[in-house]
Amino acid sequence: MNTYIDKKYIELYVEYIESCGANVKKSTWAHIHHDTLINGGDYVSFSLIRSLKNEFSDITNAPEFPFRLGYHMGNNLNTHLEYLLRSCADIEDILTISNKFHHVRSNVMALDYQTNENGIELELLNIMASDDFILPMLFSSAALYHQFIKNTFNINNQILLTLFVESKKPDYFEKIENTVPFIIEFEHSKNRILFDSSLLSLRNPLYDNRLKYLLMNNVSEKLDHISPPDLFREQVKKLLIRSAPNYLNAEKTAQQLNISKRTLSRRLKQEGSTFIGILNDIRIVKAKSYLGQGMSIRDTADQLGYESCSSLINLLKKHPTTETHPTP
Repeated sequence: MNTYIDKKYIELYVEYIESCGANVKKSTWAHIHHDTLINGGDYVSFSLIRSLKNEFSDITNAPEFPFRLGYHMGNNLNTHLEYLLRSCADIEDILTISNKFHHVRSNVMALDYQTNENGIELELLNIMASDDFILPMLFSSAALYHQFIKNTFNINNQILLTLFVESKKPDYFEKIENTVPFIIEFEHSKNRILFDSSLLSLRNPLYDNRLKYLLMNNVSEKLDHISPPDLFREQVKKLLIRSAPNYLNAEKTAQQLNISKRTLSRRLKQEGSTFIGILNDIRIVKAKSYLGQGMSIRDTADQLGYESCSSLINLLKKHPTTETHPTP
């Protein structure tokens, strides 16, 4: 059975080869167009790929183009993101790109990273899962970063990162402690990953800015096509999280996004959300975390920007659900 590849990836491939110095003949484009028509207008056969690779075999400075992204296998955005990250230059480049699309790969939200004398610190926050799932998702997110960095930079037998989590050590952790390839420390002020400072000096041997540019455009297009509603909601969440404990109100959030308060409300309503629903979700999850660590209700209220304990107590009583069931 023949394998078919999205026509767009052939066009990306030829554009990429041209950027590497190849002279693409008009007959090559005609061949692509003809093969596309034969296969229904959207796909080309893998046999065409073989002939194109032979035609451009003298282009030795081009790394392997990720043809598997174009296989007729549906839209697996995670696979596209993985190839994009593989084309990044260094750890900071990887984190910059990963942050942009992190909410697609994981229910754990990644905030902006900061570089300090200890390494690179990336704050994480999960505002979608119940308490029982937050820790496993944090573990999973850290494991994903660890495995990807290890493979990208060809590193063996080295601790690459430390995961700091807000909650207490769970009873089951002793059973899995030796299977986790990174350090985990509990009862800290916030959920975050600290990447080892030695990673700052490493460069990806397969880095190619031309390929990265093409894949970045492609992922952005797919993201707009697959899940546009999530993007605006995530923007609002990130702004609110960064503003803690003096959370922005709706008007100031709209100003940060360069839109009117009415537009903010309308766009969230289109996605089944409300501003107060998102804000309440963030506060509820943070409150449960603080209270679970033994923090007093008074201190928890202060951390969340409340003037009185009663406001926090009323929130926890009135809004036990998540933002997916918006507050009227």
